[in-house]
Amino acid sequence: LIDLVQRPLEELATKYASVHREGSVLIGETYLPLGGREGYLLGRARALHDADGNYIGAVEIITDLTERKRAEEALAASESRFREFVKNAPIGIFRTERGGLISEANPALLRSLGVDSLEQANAFGIESIYATVRDRRRLLTAVLRGPVSGFEVDFRRANGEVFIHDHDVNLVLD
Repeated sequence: LIDLVQRPLEELATKYASVHREGSVLIGETYLPLGGREGYLLGRARALHDADGNYIGAVEIITDLTERKRAEEALAASESRFREFVKNAPIGIFRTERGGLISEANPALLRSLGVDSLEQANAFGIESIYATVRDRRRLLTAVLRGPVSGFEVDFRRANGEVFIHDHDVNLVLD
């Protein structure tokens, strides 16, 4: 980077996985061998000029990002496995926002409600999913006291059919 600080970005794009400028600082990220092992490096370079504005050199800071990148890759793999686990779970799993909007739901929950999509479930409405408003209030009251397990309420499918839904709920505030 230090030798390239004055070159156009288009020319640098072939040498770095990611390259951009922030003001007068050139920032580039690359993957390369590091003393017998491979690693990720982040370089920041800036041109130095004399009082007349003439280029006289550059200064560069290089940071080894290898451990951070490996942690990011491990986290992404873990998130992917968890997402697949929830998606393929035989039980309904969902998350709602404070106002009752269902923000996430797995296919098992959608099937149990008799809908094909999250949008349909939300059009049906969280209030309509509970057979009675009292059931939802009972559940919300219990959840405010702490995690709930084995809490049975009557749910209503989109076609109006009522069924017993066994809740395990934990309140998580974002």
